[in-house]
Amino acid sequence: MKNLYFIVLLFFLQNISAQSVLVADVIEENKITGFSEQKLIIIDFWATWCAPCVSATKQLEILQKQNKEKVFVLSMSDEHSSKIKKYLDKRPIDLMVTSDYDKYTFSKYEVTSRPYAILLDLNGELLWKGHPSDLTQKKLDQFYDEQPKNLIKKDLFSIIELKAEDAQVEEKLSDVNKILIEKIDDDFEEITSTNDEVNYAGSLSNLFFVLSNKYPFELQFDEKADERLKLTCSKQMWELNKQKIIDEVMSNFDLHITEFTEEINATELIIKNDNLLWDANQFDWEGSPSNYIVGTDRIQADNISLFAICSLLSKVKDVNYIYNGQNTSLYDWDLQFLYDDLMQEELENSFGITLKPITYNANITKISKK
Repeated sequence: MKNLYFIVLLFFLQNISAQSVLVADVIEENKITGFSEQKLIIIDFWATWCAPCVSATKQLEILQKQNKEKVFVLSMSDEHSSKIKKYLDKRPIDLMVTSDYDKYTFSKYEVTSRPYAILLDLNGELLWKGHPSDLTQKKLDQFYDEQPKNLIKKDLFSIIELKAEDAQVEEKLSDVNKILIEKIDDDFEEITSTNDEVNYAGSLSNLFFVLSNKYPFELQFDEKADERLKLTCSKQMWELNKQKIIDEVMSNFDLHITEFTEEINATELIIKNDNLLWDANQFDWEGSPSNYIVGTDRIQADNISLFAICSLLSKVKDVNYIYNGQNTSLYDWDLQFLYDDLMQEELENSFGITLKPITYNANITKISKK
């Protein structure tokens, strides 16, 4: 669709108030099938920066081709439609592609990781949720067989308002130097970007990990100091002035820093064959506020240094990894991390890196309440 629509996919709950899925823009129609008498609807949650989402969406395309009469699949990103369209020029998707309205649907179904999918019936009842690869043909057939034989035909779309997508983007920041900070109580963790802004939700300790040039074991938070927050700032500040964000957060939460040195045990990454290190052209997550994805057993990263991969491994494995060399170049990574022996083998064979246990004098930064 060339026009920009504000669309509500309205699924009526039996004997309960209406439940809806909000869409800001239908970017492309489903090329495999149209919505007709299907009794089930799948929503595929993805993002342009999410590398694993590519294969997950392809799996759902296959599922759509095999079940044209049973299910209708809708693919949804919470990014702006202009960014999605640019992505689709390089990686076409055959499903209906939409953008979420003000993150309404992502929040409604508590989408905290991607790829992710939900299965709805025509009454809007949530039948299933999880990783798309876990929605097998057998499960889909079971859900389909449980649906009533005679359903009243319903339209997929109820267009309730026609307006440009840009109109629904709230201008939160008046200038590039402004930071919005709000304390929160939930355990939601997310970093997203919209237009020229970056939005962070999560713990203070994770924010400092993302922003500071320190290993995670060099950051120690007192329990009372590690509060949770929402933060909004400009992309320019997020990329170029991280220390200002840290300073603002320190002041807002009344935090105090103590620094000291401590000898710790660590595992050092040593480059044995730098010709095996990947260049920075394997992934292209331009525009994403986060340049890594941590799955159940693999890490994928776009344009990060050896220091950064050590920092990431230290965080996800809760083991101290360091790099003491002088190489500051940026590389792409796709690495198994769950099992030590397999990780060590992959580091050596795929990246020319060996591991060595050492003792290390860590410069610790301790954050506490004043």
